[in-house]
Amino acid sequence: MHKQLIDYILVRRKWRNGIHDVKAYNSFANIDSDHPQASLEEAPKRKKDRPFAENERIKQAREDTEKTYQQFVGADGKGLHTYIEAKRNLNRIYEELMGEDLDKKIEKIEKCHSNNQAAQSWSLVRGITGKGAVKQCQIKRASADDKLRAWHRHFKSLLSAPPVIDDEDEEVVPQNLAHRG
Repeated sequence: MHKQLIDYILVRRKWRNGIHDVKAYNSFANIDSDHPQASLEEAPKRKKDRPFAENERIKQAREDTEKTYQQFVGADGKGLHTYIEAKRNLNRIYEELMGEDLDKKIEKIEKCHSNNQAAQSWSLVRGITGKGAVKQCQIKRASADDKLRAWHRHFKSLLSAPPVIDDEDEEVVPQNLAHRG
């Protein structure tokens, strides 16, 4: 006689990658069941990829935001304006740092381009544009032809429109756009 027991542990689909190991124990002493006890071991938690987490300006702004939040909660709702302003300040600092980071990446691209390092240059461009990353939002169209028509309309309107010059006295200097082969 061959005896097999099958026990299941149900886990939501979104958490399935967080399971490290599942074990069944032959100990019935502490539970009132004829099935073995099964235990699930979670995978070690990975830290979120937080850009600029170690930056001193971000650390200080986070501390200020946390402090104003604690004051807001402890004061029965008073100090909401101060807390909102601290959150706005944190977001402003993030935007500044992201702008500075983008400027550095653009400088690297220009340097790579001048040194004829096309592969590294395109790698940086893909990193900036998010090419290859998971798309947060995509425009859904019925077919590839619809996408092509949308791009055609977009670039036609973009390229056929005359340039907008804010200052009438400003002279537009033509640039040499000769292709280097």
